[in-house]
Amino acid sequence: MSSSDLNVLSDRSICRWTRPQEGQDVPDLRASLQKTIEARDNQYVNIRAVLFYFEDDNTNAAQDARTFSHLLDDVFEIQWQEVCLQSSDRFPENTFKEHVKGALLPPDALCPQLLIVYYAGHGWVTEGGDFRLGTEKRFIQWTFIKNELIDTSMSHDMTGIDVLYVLDCCYGGTAKPTRGLRAIQALAASEFETNVRSRNQISFTRNLRTAIYGIKAGQQGLSIISIFERLQRPPNTPSVTPTMTTFSGLYPIVLPLKKGGRHATSSSSSSSSPQSSQTLRRHSWLSTQSPSDIHVLVDLVINGEAEEDIYSFHQTVQAFPPHMHATIVNAWRTSQQSFVVLLEMSWETWALWSMTVDLRVCRILAGQSVFSAQAPLSDFEDLSVNASPLVLREKQ
Repeated sequence: MSSSDLNVLSDRSICRWTRPQEGQDVPDLRASLQKTIEARDNQYVNIRAVLFYFEDDNTNAAQDARTFSHLLDDVFEIQWQEVCLQSSDRFPENTFKEHVKGALLPPDALCPQLLIVYYAGHGWVTEGGDFRLGTEKRFIQWTFIKNELIDTSMSHDMTGIDVLYVLDCCYGGTAKPTRGLRAIQALAASEFETNVRSRNQISFTRNLRTAIYGIKAGQQGLSIISIFERLQRPPNTPSVTPTMTTFSGLYPIVLPLKKGGRHATSSSSSSSSPQSSQTLRRHSWLSTQSPSDIHVLVDLVINGEAEEDIYSFHQTVQAFPPHMHATIVNAWRTSQQSFVVLLEMSWETWALWSMTVDLRVCRILAGQSVFSAQAPLSDFEDLSVNASPLVLREKQ
């Protein structure tokens, strides 16, 4: 057996093991995942990007912002504006807010819009747990951004507007998800304090550029899922673990490609039939994706008192369309009222499930399995503490 046959990305977990999980009822799981299956990609009328960094930054943030702007021009043809927040600005939050609102159509336009917010520079967390962009001298609090762009109960102007964050800074993955219908997602350089803004290493922005250019041509749109998946692959696999967070939404954000660009499909193939057009509108990023060789092992807690509940969950999963399929590796009884289930699924499936279901990532696997049946469970002994393993059998 060659070591290259099985590439276990053991140190590239997407979330912390200490995060508590609540049990979920099978009918609720079924209903939540059905919403994702039926969701349609948003066809944006207006897409704008705001790229910002601080004037006194010492991490080459201005250069990374230009790299990202060139990417928007070359691949996506998305209009953008670069904002350098001055060190003399006493209220950088207000400056940020003015530029963001200036990039959007008025709320009464009532059309699908996507706002891309890019930040490069320092990120840090206070002793009280507040995430901040900038330095101790000049910064923008994440709670301000959340109130203005994520929480529509605080800002009526953002109702119906999807948001994509690209955070090239430390702690960018610490922001916690919420639940809602708007698609709000983030790609971040790291969840923890790491040396992601060192001048001596390749920045997250440059790795992102390499990943996007590495995606094969012939597509009509690039989803955040496919971009993040590409980030996991050599040669652009960074030494620091990037993160992808879905704050809310039922579908992945899809960036339409520049017409005539190197990634886009030809006009003849994109308008072949009304049926293909409907498929594109349903899940435009799925229609041209090749099968993924990156898989994710996740666990979730299911409420139930009998093995019938696990079998019901198994039937639910089997009834889903192919891009939502998952394999039950094993299940354990953790109490009289719940089970923990270990699942293997593709990268795309994990991203779609996690939009509505509380999943905990155990490990990311790249490459083909070297076992004919199931993955070895020796690495997950901590899952079986005080738990009884179950054997899942098909009913006759």
